[in-house]
Amino acid sequence: MGRPGFRKALSAPGLLGLVRGRFERVNDPVGNPRIALPYCLMSALAVFGMKHSPLLKFEEGVRRDGAVRGNLRRLYGVRQVPADTTMRERLDRVDPSELRGAFKAVLSALRRGKGLDRFAWLDGHCLQSVDGTGHFPSKSVHRGSCCVKEHRDGTRTHCYRMLGAALVHPDFREVFARPPEPILRGDGRRGTTASATRRSACCATCGASART
Repeated sequence: MGRPGFRKALSAPGLLGLVRGRFERVNDPVGNPRIALPYCLMSALAVFGMKHSPLLKFEEGVRRDGAVRGNLRRLYGVRQVPADTTMRERLDRVDPSELRGAFKAVLSALRRGKGLDRFAWLDGHCLQSVDGTGHFPSKSVHRGSCCVKEHRDGTRTHCYRMLGAALVHPDFREVFARPPEPILRGDGRRGTTASATRRSACCATCGASART
């Protein structure tokens, strides 16, 4: 007897296909691109799924390892793999809010397939863990939206900061990632910290996606 249909939908190929379908709806700011945006987005997802770090390792694996190329085609649906520089340039121009549809689609599939039932912990509710992180620190390269850390020696470090969230359970190693929130310079100017401002926005976003 085969597995129930919802288990097929919650398998790796099923969920990746669901995400790919959402990525195909993302607006591409580049006209007539050489490589379609969904291929760039799915390749970026594969960097995490295949645990290739840094990005150049992923590019090297694609070039030298037939198994990597095969997984990209079969699991991720990627027929054209962008180079490191191309992937960065294309993804930098994508509006992050357009990627939330993929998070919502996966969560909806998990709910329909009862995949979240075992994560119920507090009176039938799920526990959401939230934490902030920083990326690409630099003392010379920055943009207006970057956060700034001032050091005792008078120098400044600029970086991108993000508030990440995931549904967790104390007894399980698996987690379900939720849509992240960027922490922007100036978020905490009205008596609250930037993290608190983004935490409220993150909870509101996750709550809305949970009801979708």
